[in-house]
Amino acid sequence: MFGAKKREEIAALQNELASLRVDLSKERERADHFAKESSRLQTSTTEATHYAKLFTGLSHPLGQFTESVKALQSSLAAMSQAMKKEVDEAVQASSETLQTKEQVEKLTGRIAELM
Repeated sequence: MFGAKKREEIAALQNELASLRVDLSKERERADHFAKESSRLQTSTTEATHYAKLFTGLSHPLGQFTESVKALQSSLAAMSQAMKKEVDEAVQASSETLQTKEQVEKLTGRIAELM
């Protein structure tokens, strides 16, 4: 009787030990899973940090480029206005030249009549 009780205790402890080993195995699997997930997230974080630094580094030159494009646009607009003014002046000069030509032809005709 004394030995039977000890055997039952030993059997119960062996069952508990087996159960704890199964639990430990499951926890190790979870720990491995979390370690892999942590590694993956660390890689993603490193990539994201790299891209953030890249885009931060590009923002200043892009801002300067934008300012250059605005200055170029302003310069082209000023050139366009100057060219329009020159065209208007050329049209006016052409009109004046035509009027002068007509007056010279009239004078030439009158001179021809007088001779």
